[in-house]
Amino acid sequence: KIQTSYDRGAHVPPPQGWSDADRNRGVSFIGSPYDDRAQFLSRLSQAGLPVVISGAQRAWQRALTPAQFETMFREGELESDAYREGIWRSKINLSFLTRSNQDEFTHKSFEIAGCAGFLLVERSPGHASRFVEDKEAVFFSTVDECMRKIDLYLPDEAARTRIGNAGRERAERDGYHNDHQLSLILDRLQSLRGNS
Repeated sequence: KIQTSYDRGAHVPPPQGWSDADRNRGVSFIGSPYDDRAQFLSRLSQAGLPVVISGAQRAWQRALTPAQFETMFREGELESDAYREGIWRSKINLSFLTRSNQDEFTHKSFEIAGCAGFLLVERSPGHASRFVEDKEAVFFSTVDECMRKIDLYLPDEAARTRIGNAGRERAERDGYHNDHQLSLILDRLQSLRGNS
């Protein structure tokens, strides 16, 4: 089974000295409104949390009410450098499993970690085996737990920075990047050729 992974050339930490003074996105989600994400993010926003969504405009317009869209959506689709910088500019980066894909983990989690972003991700065995909870990433299972974690970490820049850096170190050390995953594939192909 191939693990999704991040691009070491594209998903890199922010410049030295980056801080909340450079972050204009509070609770950030960059992606698509799969599953119940629109309802989940709307509940966070209705609770008074500073939710910012970026992604395909038409898809989010269909998923949200006009008032919700006006409140949360900005910047449209973020790709390449803009995607990476969107992660850098986010105090909290949300990541969700796509249940329709039967995800155990998601590539976005590894991209956020590669960028040393603070990762608040849906709890799963796949994520739990790849990040130490509350040290390398923070997990949630319900919208209420997610709100509690946001309330805890949003005002704590030092903790977010520490966890983001630790997540980056884990991702690099354990090879959650394309280079390592490709090497595993090539090694496997070589072993299959050797057995034939």
